[in-house]
Amino acid sequence: MGKIKYLCGRIFSMHFDKMFEKIDDIHKKTGKSKIYLFFDMINCGLKYQAGYMDYWLFEMYDLNRAQRKTVVTRGINNAFIKRFNDPAYMKYIDDKLEFNRRFEKFLKRDWLDVHTATDEQLAAFCEKHSTFMAKPENGMCGKGIQKLNFSDFDSVEALRKHLVEANLMLLEEPVVQHPDLMRLHPNSVNTCRVITIAKDGKTRVVAAYLRIGNGKYVDNFNSGGMVVPIEEDRGEIIYPALDKSGNLYEKHPMTGVSIKGFKIPLWDEVIKLVCEAGQVVPQVGLVGWDVCVTEKALMHSLPLTSSISVQPRQTAHARCRRLMARPPILVFSRKFHSYTVSISKTGAFVNNSEKKEQLRRFSAELFSLQVRRCYADACGRTQSGRGCR
Repeated sequence: MGKIKYLCGRIFSMHFDKMFEKIDDIHKKTGKSKIYLFFDMINCGLKYQAGYMDYWLFEMYDLNRAQRKTVVTRGINNAFIKRFNDPAYMKYIDDKLEFNRRFEKFLKRDWLDVHTATDEQLAAFCEKHSTFMAKPENGMCGKGIQKLNFSDFDSVEALRKHLVEANLMLLEEPVVQHPDLMRLHPNSVNTCRVITIAKDGKTRVVAAYLRIGNGKYVDNFNSGGMVVPIEEDRGEIIYPALDKSGNLYEKHPMTGVSIKGFKIPLWDEVIKLVCEAGQVVPQVGLVGWDVCVTEKALMHSLPLTSSISVQPRQTAHARCRRLMARPPILVFSRKFHSYTVSISKTGAFVNNSEKKEQLRRFSAELFSLQVRRCYADACGRTQSGRGCR
């Protein structure tokens, strides 16, 4: 019933012109019949609660039945959020101002609420931070953020007028990221998105990826940035980065710095930070934390999102399949609280141990999200990611 309800909702809100654009794009890429792709897309909507963007982004047209089951689609993701997040407490996460008040000890930087600040407080903030970030209190995907300089305004009153008209109610001190991250892309603060689940007094890290800017001063995937998965156990990047157009980058296209093989500085501190923060509002159990690593300490970059999606991380894995000759065959079995993933040895990799290891790791990663989802559903416990407490 839930699947049918989700599908009906998606049909009434769907942009059919964009859906057929994606079908045309897949047809040109694969040569598969448009009619076949249309009905296969509908089939994935019914079976896996996948929208047309899920179908395109995760290349579900190239996945077998077992692999399709591993994808956390938008419908599954929404159900997951509903399961772990109490709507009554969402304001502490979704509203940036409420979030800053509740999580102030993690922020480690100055901020100002334009709603409540007097002209004297606004002037003092601008005197201390002549350049600052101005954000809408309920913005998403990096939209609406402005980098402002107080010298561009004639007075505090002129600045306030601009902020109110643009609905920029949150001012924040700019951060100076760690030199290693600065080398990747100096024009934006490149943040780690770490997804956690908090349940029964414990926090588990279930996925992480690095968001890298690509020309703009924001690193958001939907605003032109790139994403790349992070190995949660050690903070290392072993895949190329991905942009929303589907391009893969082993090196940053602007700076030439290697992305593949990059290690996140102070990664253990990142994990410690998000696990502690995960217990502040435990009623919102599934959260994506944006963390900026600075040279001296960790600075938490703030907007968490309760509408968190593993989409960018999954997408990056899906597109990395292009680097391999054949997708793996996965066998899934559940034994109480443990899961087994078996990877078939495809002929293309039998005599190449490095490629086989790449294939094994990628397959396990791709499959792990579904394993964790089933684990949470079946056992009513936190998922089997990296634990903190």
